[in-house]
Amino acid sequence: MRSLQPGGDEFLYMVKQALPKSPLPAFVMGTLEDAIHEATVKQRPLLIYIHDMASKKQASENFLKNTLANKEALKLLASNYIVFGVDASTDEGKRTMKMLSVTSVPIVIIKIAINDMIPHVLNTIDNPEEVKEDFLKKLQDSLINYPIILDQVKPRVPSRYPRTEAERRVEEDHAIREMQRQEFDRAREQDLNAKRQREEEEIKRKQEEEKLIKESTKKEEEKKYKKKSLPAEPDASDPNACEIAFRLPSGKRITRRFLKTDTIQALYTFIGLSAESELGDGNYEISQAIPRKIYANMQASLEEEGLVHKAALQVAHIESDDQ
Repeated sequence: MRSLQPGGDEFLYMVKQALPKSPLPAFVMGTLEDAIHEATVKQRPLLIYIHDMASKKQASENFLKNTLANKEALKLLASNYIVFGVDASTDEGKRTMKMLSVTSVPIVIIKIAINDMIPHVLNTIDNPEEVKEDFLKKLQDSLINYPIILDQVKPRVPSRYPRTEAERRVEEDHAIREMQRQEFDRAREQDLNAKRQREEEEIKRKQEEEKLIKESTKKEEEKKYKKKSLPAEPDASDPNACEIAFRLPSGKRITRRFLKTDTIQALYTFIGLSAESELGDGNYEISQAIPRKIYANMQASLEEEGLVHKAALQVAHIESDDQ
């Protein structure tokens, strides 16, 4: 981020930090002297706005919203005024307050600039509760009185006067400051976009974590249910016991006894628990090689499926439809 220049540049940065979405006029990106000189050359009334975001943040925000930040005022200011803003907590703000003999903020002072001086006050607005209609009326009145008072204090200045070297310098300085302001806005927008992206990524990361936790919790609950639903293994001496050897896809063999009254579902539950690391969450089937038979009726008993005493079965993966 570039360094901030004293005056309008510094002020605008502080305002946009406090009111990022508030519309604002085009402040002079320099000191009070720069603003006075620009108002002198362009023959416009100079509006000086001072507030204190450090010690009077709420009052300053309310005052700003009721004065400079409303649409009607922005239109008037853009085409008729030179606008300078400063924060009372900064060195430039303290210097400006001393120059203008200001003791209380927030405040708006509208002045006439002549020969790089500001000898006459057109209007002062120092009521934070002042409604925007009153503020707009004072802006309009100041525009009406500006040429009248200007005529009284100096000879009439032609509306189309030759550009002097000093005027050209002011315009060049204004163009440079406008480029700096745009650069500041772009940099700030990039910072905001980067911040929003980080926040979105953090939200996405937390959502993924929550999803993984829920999936893990669901798996644990399913595993507990399967263990609870798996029938107890009978003794080898039990006449109703059936010893079944399972051959897994890896070639590993595991053996367990079941009662012949147990269902085919008990075989799948046992394999799902015993071979979880190998089978994972994939689908699988239990079958007999000779004669070829797939055991898919989960409610049938082992005896009904011809599995009594001893049996050797195979476990194989089933490819899902989307693979």
